[in-house]
Formats: sequence, C-alpha cells, structure tokens
Amino acid sequence: SGISMANLKDNWSPEYYDTDANGFPSHSSKFKSGTSTVPWSFQTLLALFFPSVTGIMAGSNRSASLTNAQNSIPKGTLAAQLTTTTLYLSFVVFYGASAARNTLLDERLLSARISWPASEIVSIG
Repeated sequence: SGISMANLKDNWSPEYYDTDANGFPSHSSKFKSGTSTVPWSFQTLLALFFPSVTGIMAGSNRSASLTNAQNSIPKGTLAAQLTTTTLYLSFVVFYGASAARNTLLDERLLSARISWPASEIVSIG
C-alpha cells in the first residue's frame, strides 16, 4: 500500500480508545469483553514515551573517561535527546501515513508487513 497523505490526514487527530489487557481497542473484533480495560489519554502515552528518552541520562554516570566532561556531557545528552525524539516522532508520522487507523490498532505485525526490503527481517529480529 505504501505511504499515503490520505492515511496521514485520517490519523492526524487523536482518538483514544480503552483497550483490553492484550492491547486490543474496544471497537475491535479481537477485543475480549469481560476483561479489565486500560484507559488511554495523552498523559498515559507520554508516560509510555518518557522512559525511552530518560535512559540516555545513565550515560553521564560513565563520564570518568571523558577529557572534557563539563563540555561533552551537556552537548552529548542534548544531541542524544534530540536524535531520539526526532526518530521516534518520524516513526509516528511514517506509521500514520502507511496504514488506516483500524489497521494500526489491530495489526500486531504491521512493522513486518510494511518493512523494506523484506518482512522476514522484522520477524527474525
């Protein structure tokens, strides 16, 4: 299918769904009713994203081998934060442009299906 501006426009606005314990949204046919649900919001998604960029701070604890730690740590930390955030946000945009919202919510192996050059790379990894 590939990247589509129509998909990106349809996926651009936020829509939060409650999910079951397996992460399937309440409107999905795979949703298991009768199980506890997980409510999602901007705050819970931020809590999911936040640990992915705070691990970078652990690198500053290994600063003994740096010749100019006072100069290198702030620059390296900011560069790592900006690089990570840019990559993560670009993945969000590319996924949003690659599939319809229901596919994004229901398809567990979407990365394998849309990967290039071969889906086996994701499955093996």
